[in-house]
Amino acid sequence: MKIIFTLIIFLLTCNSITHAAERALERVAIYKTQDDCKTTEIVSIQKSTKRLALSCSSKGEVSILSIEHPSQPRLLHQFTISNQDVSSIAFHPTENIIAAAIIDNNPFANGIIQIHNANTGKVIHTLPSGVHPDGLAFSPNGKFLVVANEGEAYRYNGKHYESPEGSVTFARFQNTNPIETIQIPLEDYSHIEGMLKKEYSRKYEREVIGGNSNEETLVPIHDNRPANTEPEYVTYSPDSSKAYISLQENNGVLIIDTASAKIEKVFGLGITEHLADIKDNGKVQFNNTIKALREPDGIAISPDGQYLLTADEGDTDPKASKTHGKKKPKGGGRTMSVFNATTGVFIADTANQLDKMAHAAGLYPDGRSDNKGSEPENVVSFTIENNLYAAVGLERANAIALVSLVNPSKPTVVNVMGVDPNAGKEGQYAPEGLAHYESDGRHYIFSANEKSGTMTVMEVVSTTMN
Repeated sequence: MKIIFTLIIFLLTCNSITHAAERALERVAIYKTQDDCKTTEIVSIQKSTKRLALSCSSKGEVSILSIEHPSQPRLLHQFTISNQDVSSIAFHPTENIIAAAIIDNNPFANGIIQIHNANTGKVIHTLPSGVHPDGLAFSPNGKFLVVANEGEAYRYNGKHYESPEGSVTFARFQNTNPIETIQIPLEDYSHIEGMLKKEYSRKYEREVIGGNSNEETLVPIHDNRPANTEPEYVTYSPDSSKAYISLQENNGVLIIDTASAKIEKVFGLGITEHLADIKDNGKVQFNNTIKALREPDGIAISPDGQYLLTADEGDTDPKASKTHGKKKPKGGGRTMSVFNATTGVFIADTANQLDKMAHAAGLYPDGRSDNKGSEPENVVSFTIENNLYAAVGLERANAIALVSLVNPSKPTVVNVMGVDPNAGKEGQYAPEGLAHYESDGRHYIFSANEKSGTMTVMEVVSTTMN
């Protein structure tokens, strides 16, 4: 009898431990910009001062908000930083400055990086960048700024398409002052295993100079030469020794050694294979196998530096229906994937869980089934009670997914929450930039929703039943 009683107590204790680990996202606030901006694209947090920077890309504006009370964001300052396209912003981890990537009006010209006072908006430094600077980020120690220059511009010369080369801008900082700026060129990475291959014969939609400005053209891409390589998003190892940059259209990742400001490693992300809904027919059925290049947009490194997480949005054709039953992979994994951050070795992905859980929440965009499903756009990583989690923005589902990585080899999507109570129409809100913030032991996810001019605040809450 004593043995049975002990076993019952043990099982009840295990059950309690299991429930204690259960988490979910809960929407706690929606912030609306003061001037009816419709393109709230990037959110960046300075944890040391409990402030947040939110960009309005179309108006060239930045809002500085207090997040002392995360569920009640409060406007502190707002200023215009450029009359040109502001593609991204980044708050310094400790200094009172923000960096902004400015795309030149001439799509083939180099852009600039402006360093602004975060209170007044005054420009205090201007740095050169490559063509079409996109994602940028300060390192956790504040000593480095890395910029992903997409070079996303095209013109047709009568025989073939021409594009400027993608590149990386690297700047060293001492306090608020840049002391060195280096332009890092790319090489031809067509030989890298797991990246884009010639036999895949991809295309992506791009505006072409001289073409119809109201329509995008399907431009062919078949290799990873610098002119066809588009650096997208930047993140760092926790110790700031490495910068990681996604190459979305090329299905790869660059690793930069920050001590030498040189590219240390390039690795491909391979192909995912799982069941998906590939028909825009009003029926959601995950019964067709797709093979797809992951093509990540946002990427993140786990707080312990062990894992690279990728939000596998996709950007190239062909569509799913054109690849069904064929060897050629489609564009976009519809997954969040986990890799060894040092070696690039694949560990696991979420398969069709993001789309299935979005469907369970009534948010799956069936009209995108033949394209890229819910479109995982961005990802952030954090730990709660020593357990690893990720939040993934689902652009077309207007939602955020919470993923448990308690076992990184079996990532589990635990819930999906819409960024607005009325979320439902495909891409109506379109969460773009994500940021994680911890305050007094509570964890929050901030989402900049680029199609609605709003920012959503979600809290990661316990779902344990007492």
